[in-house]
Amino acid sequence: MDARPHLVTGATGFLGAALVLQLLERTDAEVYCLVRAADQASATGRLDRELASAAQAYGRVAPDSRRRVIAVPGDLRTPVDAPLPPGAAFWHCAASLRFDEAGREEIFRTNVEGTRHALRWAEQVGVAEFNHVSTAYVRGVEVDEPGRGADSPWTGAARPARSFHNAYEHSKAAAEALVVRADLPVWRILRPSIVIGDSVRFATRSDAGLYGAIGVVARVLRAWARRAPDLAGGAAYRPTLVADPAAALDLVPVDAVVADMVALGAARAAHGVYHLTNPAGPSVGEVAHAIFAAAGLADPAFTDAAGARRLGDVDRRLHDRLDFYLPYLLGTGPFDRASTDAALPAGGRTGAGLGAPGVTPYVRSYVRSYVRSYVRSGLGSDPRAPREDGPARRFAAAR
Repeated sequence: MDARPHLVTGATGFLGAALVLQLLERTDAEVYCLVRAADQASATGRLDRELASAAQAYGRVAPDSRRRVIAVPGDLRTPVDAPLPPGAAFWHCAASLRFDEAGREEIFRTNVEGTRHALRWAEQVGVAEFNHVSTAYVRGVEVDEPGRGADSPWTGAARPARSFHNAYEHSKAAAEALVVRADLPVWRILRPSIVIGDSVRFATRSDAGLYGAIGVVARVLRAWARRAPDLAGGAAYRPTLVADPAAALDLVPVDAVVADMVALGAARAAHGVYHLTNPAGPSVGEVAHAIFAAAGLADPAFTDAAGARRLGDVDRRLHDRLDFYLPYLLGTGPFDRASTDAALPAGGRTGAGLGAPGVTPYVRSYVRSYVRSYVRSGLGSDPRAPREDGPARRFAAAR
């Protein structure tokens, strides 16, 4: 097994914590975790709590931070110079998931300047490889630009903001350009799509992506119930969404993503871009059906972008709140996993089964069953239930 030391930034977050657990399970290595904290004791305490929470949610054994897991206090919003063993594998997962234009400065400070500081730290300590978690959606609006959206990194900073759907995509593309220019022996740009919960227990520790969209629907439902109580049960109204019901949503379970990440590292994959995506995800229509059925509403009708002008008041409110998600609801096209599959053992099939037989019906079933649990069991002790401060409580309150 791989015994090289590993360093993970963002180790207390959704993806980072899952990666730490995967590294502990699949390697014999020490795992150093950068934790935003004032001192060693605070860093260790915070890391302990977050990893224990993730382990419980995903049905894993909680790691003992006194063995193999070492907290490193620090904040990538400023330079970090903590010592690390030479030859480590560096995994940069820390990121801001904000997307709104009002937060552009904070997003770029975290995602671009934070990456710059991570790269400088990696160069100083002499890492063996640098694995940068980006997003499959860096291709933005200009999907037909030659060489982009497949397995090419962004290498320049001149691409204008208008060619991205939001500030998050723009920041991740700018960070990729920094990685490519860094003085590193090996770099990999890892591009997950829409990361959802664990595929075994359906658990998530995220309020972003799919769960952010559920939260939007929850808040609109709550507003409906206040203004027109007869709409709350859904019998009197059929919502209309601006979306393409046939478009594929590239949803990928978090355990599949981190399994591919660790497998790429163990295979010593060459520097390059690797998509961590699901080519057989459910359709927008299926996901919308699952969300609205779980909320007790009729199946939504669908219209295209031109039809947005004809929406009624209630649907207009929902459309405006879903503005960030609109490009993804209208379809973003498939992502190219060729480099990933070629680099992985057994033809690109990992234990998590991104491309294994049965993944398509499983993911579709996952969306239906998880959203149902998310709405109805969010306040219970079901291990699949999300955190009490997450969208489930808000969704339950909206019903």
